[in-house]
Amino acid sequence: MALNPDRALTADPSPSIGIRAWWLTLGRLAHVASLLLVWAILSRTLSHVEYGQYQLVWLYLNIVIPVFLFGMPVSISYFLAPSEGLHRHRQAAQHVVLIVLLAALFALCAGGLWIVGGVGPLAIPAEVEPLMPLPVFIGFGMIACGFLEPVLIVYGRLRVLAGSLFLFSSLHLAAVLAGWFLGGSLGWVFACLSGAVGLRVVWSYVLLFKLLRPLPRDFHRRPFTEPLTYVWRIGLRDAIEVLSRYSDKLIFASFFTTAQLAVYFNGAWELPLVAIVVHSLLAVLLPELRVVYRRGEMDRVLALVHLAARRVALLLFPVAAFSFAVAPELTSLLFSEDYRASGTVFRVFLFLLPLRVSTAGPVLLAANRTRAVLLGTVMDLVLAVVLGLALIPWLGTLGPAVALIVSTSCQVGLYNWRAAAAIDRRLLDMLPWRALGRLALPSLTAALGASFCVRFESAGLNLAAAGGAFVLFLAGLGLGLRLFEAEERGVVIGSCRMAAARCRSILGS
Repeated sequence: MALNPDRALTADPSPSIGIRAWWLTLGRLAHVASLLLVWAILSRTLSHVEYGQYQLVWLYLNIVIPVFLFGMPVSISYFLAPSEGLHRHRQAAQHVVLIVLLAALFALCAGGLWIVGGVGPLAIPAEVEPLMPLPVFIGFGMIACGFLEPVLIVYGRLRVLAGSLFLFSSLHLAAVLAGWFLGGSLGWVFACLSGAVGLRVVWSYVLLFKLLRPLPRDFHRRPFTEPLTYVWRIGLRDAIEVLSRYSDKLIFASFFTTAQLAVYFNGAWELPLVAIVVHSLLAVLLPELRVVYRRGEMDRVLALVHLAARRVALLLFPVAAFSFAVAPELTSLLFSEDYRASGTVFRVFLFLLPLRVSTAGPVLLAANRTRAVLLGTVMDLVLAVVLGLALIPWLGTLGPAVALIVSTSCQVGLYNWRAAAAIDRRLLDMLPWRALGRLALPSLTAALGASFCVRFESAGLNLAAAGGAFVLFLAGLGLGLRLFEAEERGVVIGSCRMAAARCRSILGS
């Protein structure tokens, strides 16, 4: 497939947003599905302590990778979206060089920390210290190719991105399985994961060189201060944001055992499909918001925000309501009955989902209001840590999770307030409240009805019975009683027809 580097944004970007998000969603769905499958396999084959150690290593990686990327993916969307041709190539090459330098800086810092064994709060736990050289290489590789997703989005190569994410997911799953069958230890698992990351780096740079042909050899003549001046607040925000996102797990790991951490990890996650759709939509929405805001079309910005909220809520509200009703059955089916207690933690994390309908954060980034974003991120981290420590004596293992919900709610409120000011609108105008309430009503009612069907000893039977009842209730309320609008009914029916057609084509082939 030939890559077209000069493909520009359309004059009216909104019709392509759903299509672009769809391709990105497919790729991320494969990625998250492989992660869940890995968790399910290792939960059944490893002891609670070993599985907790595996998750603890990935906890550190998931924190340091966004920190050392230092907001460069956002900077790529900001600078490359309005530019075209060779000018875009030069900016892309400049960002890639900065990302490689950040990856090298991570390797130096992480390698030095491993050699000295860590200092103070950065001390490496004794149980994971022997594994550290391999995670250092994994982190280096994933940072070095952190440019791929935003670059392919800006250049309009969503199909290539979806295929790349599917390839990375397959490599990740194959590496974990190969590591387990080769040696049956965490060392072998991480050794094979290192090989998979090496292949990921090679693939990413092959795509990059094809995309940027002819390669701009004079990119170094552009001042590097331009992206750095924009990105330093974004990088600082990302560092604080990732700490706040994982603050509950860091606090939990400090106060509870590794075995308890394994149970907490299998419940402390958002619904994959919903999170994928939301993140995919926001990833393709940011460049569009940047272009529209630059034109001064504030009504258009608000229309895009409302469109995104309605699209997300149409999927998010039903899935969240159903999952809350059957959370213990879901974690038992995925991770075995040993992790039924994870369902309680999962129910707490489901309260994050209604907050995801807000797209105020991308609006602030498009408006270059990075100071407001940084303020909200700092507030989120401080509240999460203070409340997490304060609630442990009262709520035990649920304390950090509840604190995360409260801090994130305050952050979303602040973002909407500042985004409303950025586009000269009222705070209440930032969300389509009537549409969201109309979508929430049938979802909650259907979930209540489905909860009465959880009467079997088997988690699979309970999920099947509750799922069937939920679909019937939701179809009757949303489609039969027309609580969904005509456009929303069209989206639901069209999605079902598309899924049925795909299934028929797969079976036919």
